[in-house]
Amino acid sequence: MAGSGTESATQTSGAIPLYPSNWLYNAGVIGFLREVQELTQENIDKFLDPQDTKILLRSQWIQECAKEYKRLHFDKNKEKEKDKAWLRIVGKNTYHKNYWQTTGEWKKTEKFQSFLYQLSDFQKLERTECSLCSRGYSIPASMVKDALIDKFLKDISHFESRIFSELGGAPKAFPNGFWNCKSNLPICHLCGYLLLFLLSGFTPPPTEETSVPSRSIFINAPSFPMMWHLNQYARSVFHRSQDVRQILGLSLIEFTIRQQVTLHRWALQNIEIVVRARGSLEFIQLPAETVQVLTNRRVAQQLNRIGELKILQLVLENKIDQLLEIGQALLRVAMKDKIEDAEKKFIKKVLPYRAPKDQLTEPDRRERLVEIAYQILTLNAMVREAINGE
Repeated sequence: MAGSGTESATQTSGAIPLYPSNWLYNAGVIGFLREVQELTQENIDKFLDPQDTKILLRSQWIQECAKEYKRLHFDKNKEKEKDKAWLRIVGKNTYHKNYWQTTGEWKKTEKFQSFLYQLSDFQKLERTECSLCSRGYSIPASMVKDALIDKFLKDISHFESRIFSELGGAPKAFPNGFWNCKSNLPICHLCGYLLLFLLSGFTPPPTEETSVPSRSIFINAPSFPMMWHLNQYARSVFHRSQDVRQILGLSLIEFTIRQQVTLHRWALQNIEIVVRARGSLEFIQLPAETVQVLTNRRVAQQLNRIGELKILQLVLENKIDQLLEIGQALLRVAMKDKIEDAEKKFIKKVLPYRAPKDQLTEPDRRERLVEIAYQILTLNAMVREAINGE
């Protein structure tokens, strides 16, 4: 692939700055970080600056992948639940068709390892054209002494099915796969590798080569530290809801509580959730006003205290008046000497997780209801203040 000069690819010989771009590239970077964290048992959090948008990709991380290249990209794990088929690159696999072939010289898989070690030598990489990261980091032709690696590097220099089969075309077989009848998406060698980890960025990832979750998600944002945390939180709360807006809402709440970051309005408007289902992609955004409310620390903490998805859903749908109505209704019930069956059903409907238990005495039940009612009424006031910028 033609280079755009011999400008040094790195700020230091050990790290390359990666900046957010499109969701495809971003998911690849986040997926790579997840696999590196699992591989090295080193907490990625300590390498992130929450006030910055970029992340420094360390050459050591690619070297770790090189050391474990067979386990990562070639071998099948005998324990099915631990097998990561989406990382395998051999032959006609599901996700990276013929990324690495299986005949002749290609059987020498250690050549792929040597490619990774060359890719980790950041100081020698050159800047090249790339439609994904827009900066482009590639191995110079002068460093390539092996004919197979030379062919391989040319193969991964365009976004095709070998990079990600679900979206990439096969320009040689189907030349009209792109609008200009050419493979018009040149990518750099670094992106050609990072995109192998794209599905690791989604929650949940596939469990085996022929098993695709009915729905998996990736939270895209204008900052890599933000993306890292949001997607980690999404993975931790995924069991609580199958509603993607609720998952995004819960992730934003966790992010707001745990990270001391003030989000600018531009950032609030550029958080989206990418939903991957079999054969389709969907992009969902919350209104900027809703994100503004959820990232208000007082509101986030109050929603966390209440802990009810039904209440979160009202905030997500901007049905703030209903918070007031529910809070007042719970107070009225709490003031009664005896709670009727119809009222118990109402309580369980709006508070499926925190409805007072049947074994509680009436005084304890009333006290519990009053506590929750005041929490919801306080939330109502906080949300209105957040909307008004107070």
